[in-house]
Amino acid sequence: MKKKNIIQLLNISIWKTLRFNLHYFGLNGGVRLPVFVYRNFKLDILKGNIQIKSPLKTGMIHIGYSRAGIVDTKYQRGILQMKGRMIFYGKASFSAGVKIGVTENATVIFGDNFSCNANTDIICNKEIIFGNDVILSWEDLIMDCDWHTIISDGLECDISSPIILGDHVWVGCKTVILKGANIPENSVIAAHSTITKNFSNTTNILLGGTNKVLRKNVYWHR
Repeated sequence: MKKKNIIQLLNISIWKTLRFNLHYFGLNGGVRLPVFVYRNFKLDILKGNIQIKSPLKTGMIHIGYSRAGIVDTKYQRGILQMKGRMIFYGKASFSAGVKIGVTENATVIFGDNFSCNANTDIICNKEIIFGNDVILSWEDLIMDCDWHTIISDGLECDISSPIILGDHVWVGCKTVILKGANIPENSVIAAHSTITKNFSNTTNILLGGTNKVLRKNVYWHR
């Protein structure tokens, strides 16, 4: 085993890992330890329901790990405030400093091979869907709610609207994806972008700026 992998394993919190797995998957599923929780991640609220809709494997989901060189795990701390529902369809990894908030009656779905880099925030009040093989870079914000009522021309706007990211989507660093965004499969979002619109009528696009299609027929690899 490589030295960096050994260091990662030493940073796993045994108590948090046991607490999380037994709480959400019971004794039969929990003892398989499908989720590893690291020392620098705070389990603030553990309510609601978490499901893994694939064969349970030890360590298939990592929460709070760090492999990126830009992450100082001593000072960066992630947090989970879970009141709603999360569904995993396979492997997933959340780096140090990631913050996840799911309100009551809200649902977040993670496809297989999901990756979320450091200091990214996922805040769900209604529904956020990540397809298979989605990568979120560092310091992204995925949020499906305004959190305050907005009235336009005398009409109250919807405070929340689902967000969908299709299969094989790469989101660049410091990007903001807000309510109503629908990102098609095989797409790339450039760094520092803001996405709020539905682009589901196309595929393989490069998005950037504020809801701008920069290129078409784009392909990318991990």
